[in-house]
Amino acid sequence: MIDAVLTVCKRLEQIDKENFSLKLKIHFMEDALRKNGKEFNEAAIKENTELKVDKVTLQRDLKQYRKSLAQAEKDLEEYKKQLLDYADKVKRRHASEGQKEEMDQLRRTIAERDAEVDALRKQVDSGGQQDGQLEKLQEDVVDLEAELREKEQALDEKEAELQSRKDNASSKEG
Repeated sequence: MIDAVLTVCKRLEQIDKENFSLKLKIHFMEDALRKNGKEFNEAAIKENTELKVDKVTLQRDLKQYRKSLAQAEKDLEEYKKQLLDYADKVKRRHASEGQKEEMDQLRRTIAERDAEVDALRKQVDSGGQQDGQLEKLQEDVVDLEAELREKEQALDEKEAELQSRKDNASSKEG
């Protein structure tokens, strides 16, 4: 885009210089015409016609350059938008992977705690323990069950969040 603008600016400067030199040529031709007469008049008319043709051609080129510049600016904006969309997709993909790992870890922790609760229940059910140990085990079971409920709640929240992000990602992609 900047290159196109610079090219157009350079071209405008070049046209301005050519216009100035044409004005000087006309001045000198008029001067020479007054001095030389008809022969010079015909040559001046021919050269003047050529200069007018060059001017119109340059104006047409300038118009085309301006159109090209406008199109380049539109294309640049579209590319910027596509780049931002792509970066957003990449961020969402990485976030989903991290959440999956965290949810897997939570599931493993829940499974471990569930196994500990089952082991403690078995010990309580066997009944061969002393009353103090039994009470301690019952307290441990209650604590572990509370911790298990917290972990399950955290897992449910993470799953809901992941589902929400997947739904958002699907709606943005579609």
